[in-house]
Parts: sequence; structure tokens; C-alpha cells
Amino acid sequence: SMRLGRLVRYAAVGAMLGLVLVSALTATNTVSASRLGQNVTAVTADQKKPKPTCNAITVTAIVTGGGKGIGRHMAQGLAGAGANVVVCARQADRCEQAAAELEQLGVRALGLGCDVRNPEQIQAVVDRTVSDLGGVDILVNNAGTVWGAPVEDLPIEGWQKVVDVNLTGVFLF
Repeated sequence: SMRLGRLVRYAAVGAMLGLVLVSALTATNTVSASRLGQNVTAVTADQKKPKPTCNAITVTAIVTGGGKGIGRHMAQGLAGAGANVVVCARQADRCEQAAAELEQLGVRALGLGCDVRNPEQIQAVVDRTVSDLGGVDILVNNAGTVWGAPVEDLPIEGWQKVVDVNLTGVFLF
């Protein structure tokens, strides 16, 4: 039964990672890159080859978990394509630093503190984005966490933190 418990935990962790990956792929295929205001290539799920586009509309993106790592690189890519970017994560100082760097690319950027487990903080980020940048066109739901222990040593509190950030946080945002 202990072995079965480990298998169930491994399967649950795999399912969570798969959900995040599918969510990211779906978002990538449904966002129109043509709205970024640059000479970009937009690819949708039903297209076999890229369709070149050019448009002067500026969009605004929110990137959760954008203070470092993959989220910060996503924010840089969006800003490099001409999007205004809001970077949010638990550590506001990292987000503010990232936003200052993004503004050097010629876009508007905000760095805000936000714990994706907290609906009030999420609403504050959305409200600030709308008031300062006019709306939200793209959401990169990147915030995530892991628990640094083998699955068989994972305490229920660690499991709950991972679920709250990686699943519930995506649902709330």
C-alpha cells in the first residue's frame, strides 16, 4: 500500500505538470501574435505554416511568476515584441527590477507583488493593470512551485502549497 501511495502521488504530480503544459500550449495557440505591433509570425492550431502579419496595436500582458526564470524571459520576449508588460510575483522587488529593465526596451511595464493564492492580490494586479495600461490582452500564467523533497517524504503541507500555487492559482487568475 505504501508503494501504491507513491504511485498515486507520482501520477498526481504528473497530472498537475501536464495540466500546466496543456494550459500553456493552449494559451500560445489562441493568442494572436499579430496584435503585438511588430512584424511577427502568428501560428494558430489549425494552420500548417506561419502567416506573416503586421499591426500597430499595442497589447498588454500580465506575466505571473515573472520576477525570475522562465517568467522573466517570457516578459522580455513579450516586451521585445512591443507588448506592455506587468510582471507580478511574491517578491515585489524582483518584479520592480524586471519592469525597469523591460522599460529600457521602449515599452511600459509594471512590477507588482502578488501571491497567486490570494484572490484580493490578484484583483489588485488586474485593477492596476487596467487603470495604468488600459486593459489585459495576454495572461501568461507562469507562477509555480515545487517542494524540494522526494514524493514519499512530501508532507501534506508541501503538497497543499504546490496544489494551491500550481492549480488553484491558475484557476484564480
